[in-house]
Amino acid sequence: MTERVPSAIPDLSAREMAKLIRDGELSVREAVQSHFDQIDLINPSINAIILQDREGAFQAAERADELTAAGGELPPAAWRTHDPQRHEQHQGHAHHSGLGRIKGLRS
Repeated sequence: MTERVPSAIPDLSAREMAKLIRDGELSVREAVQSHFDQIDLINPSINAIILQDREGAFQAAERADELTAAGGELPPAAWRTHDPQRHEQHQGHAHHSGLGRIKGLRS
């Protein structure tokens, strides 16, 4: 049996989370925190997540929560801290792939 964070939030779909956020029943910060709690619980045994930008995630969550508190509508993935399509955001970071020939190379 897999250990779980004592919260159902990580088990919700993105659509369910978005509805709770829109309805004011869940803050983006709470959603982000619950996912980091799940990462902290599971990741040490599987080491699947190497790089995390928790500060950036919480800053984005704060901006999203401020927007919803002011009555604004969140765009899709408003709490995402980077655009995976934009390579330049990863420049200078070591590559963490398991492929020996590229491990440690910098983008």
